[in-house]
Amino acid sequence: MKIGIDLGGSHIAMGIVNNNGRVIEKIEKRILENEKKEIKIIVENYIFENIKEFSKRYKINKIGIAIPGTVTNAKIIKSVNLG
Repeated sequence: MKIGIDLGGSHIAMGIVNNNGRVIEKIEKRILENEKKEIKIIVENYIFENIKEFSKRYKINKIGIAIPGTVTNAKIIKSVNLG
């Protein structure tokens, strides 16, 4: 099983994807305007907490993250949506 993560400017979506590429479970969190000043902490906590929860129910072997912006050496360099 895989975890797919979509980071947007107004939400974080996470899903469990089976070996056939089918999403079998999905969760989403809206990012409120007043949370944007703490966006890094909110994103990190949400992702870590839910990976732990998913790992209790599924055998996870890969995690992928989609984000609009520039990524270099596995680091987000610039993302207009996230500030």
